[in-house]
Amino acid sequence: MYPFQYRYFLTAAIALLFLLAACNKPTLVGNDLLEQDQSNVQFMDTLRIEATTVAEDSVKVFDPNPQNQLTGYFCGQFSDPDFGLTEATAYAQFRLSSLSPNFQNTTVDSILLRVAYDSLATYGDISSPQTLEVYRVTEDMSNQKTYYSNQTFGTGTLLGTLQNFVPQPKLKVPIYTLAGDTAALGNFLSVKLDNSFGAEILALDSASLSTNTNFISKIKGLAFKMKDQKPGMISLNLSSNLTVVRIYFKQDTTRRDFILNLPQTSSTLSSTRLVNFKHTFSPTVTAAFNDTAVGNQKLYLQGMAGPNLQIKFPNAPNLNPKIIVNKAELDLTVVESVENQLFFPPANLLIMAYKKEPNGSLTVVRDVILGGIGRGAGGFIETKTLAGNVVIRKYRLNLSEHFQRIIRGNVNDTVFISVYGKSEKAARSIICGPKHPKYPMKLNLSYTQL
Repeated sequence: MYPFQYRYFLTAAIALLFLLAACNKPTLVGNDLLEQDQSNVQFMDTLRIEATTVAEDSVKVFDPNPQNQLTGYFCGQFSDPDFGLTEATAYAQFRLSSLSPNFQNTTVDSILLRVAYDSLATYGDISSPQTLEVYRVTEDMSNQKTYYSNQTFGTGTLLGTLQNFVPQPKLKVPIYTLAGDTAALGNFLSVKLDNSFGAEILALDSASLSTNTNFISKIKGLAFKMKDQKPGMISLNLSSNLTVVRIYFKQDTTRRDFILNLPQTSSTLSSTRLVNFKHTFSPTVTAAFNDTAVGNQKLYLQGMAGPNLQIKFPNAPNLNPKIIVNKAELDLTVVESVENQLFFPPANLLIMAYKKEPNGSLTVVRDVILGGIGRGAGGFIETKTLAGNVVIRKYRLNLSEHFQRIIRGNVNDTVFISVYGKSEKAARSIICGPKHPKYPMKLNLSYTQL
């Protein structure tokens, strides 16, 4: 135990002894003040709420700072029975694993793409076969730019296809050495690419192979697309060391290999990796956008670049600005069938913001910062299964400090609710509105009247 920790522990222990001794004696002084404070504490859960579903412009999917980059990148055409179709295309800029490789007197044997699963981010029913297509990117991608989910890049030649595979993101398969031995196990897909692509790389001149800047001007990147609509979607881990392009070749008569990878070492050396989301919402969700009447009953919240919620407390500024907010918590309820919860479970964590920046990013309320993600973001507090295979789930979001600011006029009366980490989440929630007949959204407000 370090000295500082020991002193802290000793001080805490002594304080605890004094506290226990004090607890054995009746408290007489200040009883009247305590009772007076308690008599002024009031509770309200009938404050008017206006709630609407609002469209998302885009979400950030690449940041030049490696510490702010994603892990999972969705890939698929995901058909959701309630929300509609989402098409996710992933892009990656592969780089030389070592500079100035010697490719003299070489011929290609094969070229293989290995791409790791993000096994924690798959969504929906992925049990049906899918077909992954890998295309060549024909436009420059920069690791010095911030990219959002509406960004696309031109694609050219179809380099490889993995036909009718059933995703198994948790299945570990062998990684082989050049000699054919098993080096390790991993969760990944393998796609054989066209040999002409490998031959092109081996034929690059020495200048193109001397720096990665020169290399990516010639080999700009790869795009990953799923061919058909499916009721589920996989996520690719483009931050994994397992995700590589491996070229097998002969140099004279010796078998060799060379790897292109996705480094994340610094803002200047990191590979660009991002995902494009294209949503075609169902008529039900489209009709809900910016409609308070619809929002009174149902609200639609989704990850990726799906919709957010806008919540207003129009009567909050009319409250006495001198009251002290003890606790303000927003209760939200999701009502779904057991089957829907199985394949399309609601988002685990929601996050509350109060301002939308010009670039589309949301500024979170200070309660999130003060409480941290575990306590500041809203998670499920209760799950019940009722008769008729109906599942009830409740969220609770804390906005105590922020609501005090609303009452005092420091901020406006509007907040936004989004899926936490939505760039890497596909989960969605259908939430009961403030006038739902059984499970209305409400604000539980405890305050002291001065």
